[in-house]
Amino acid sequence: AIVSDRLSNVAAAAREGELISPAILIDRTPPVLTASAAVRNGAAWDGRVEVQDGASPLKACEYSIDGGQWTPLAPADGVVDSLAETFTVHIENLAAGEHLIAVRAYDSANNAGVVRFLVDR
Repeated sequence: AIVSDRLSNVAAAAREGELISPAILIDRTPPVLTASAAVRNGAAWDGRVEVQDGASPLKACEYSIDGGQWTPLAPADGVVDSLAETFTVHIENLAAGEHLIAVRAYDSANNAGVVRFLVDR
């Protein structure tokens, strides 16, 4: 962009400047989450979730049981920093009955994607 104060000053005092900014990524697409069926692991349940984003690196993933508090998840490689990550949801001590597990992931542009699965104890 070029700016000038030529219209407000005489020609000898007028100044002009130019600035070229770096490209700006506008990402409005959320990460895509794919959950495999939760499997029983002794008294616990394990669910695997694959998360992918087409534009921005992932920055966080968390899960909730029956609409409760969100709990952070660590990816298989230990760092949430790429366009694709794998997470394992390990849940112990579920009460008897059916439970809704929601997994939510955010990319670095703060778009969120969600996947849900049911477990029945």
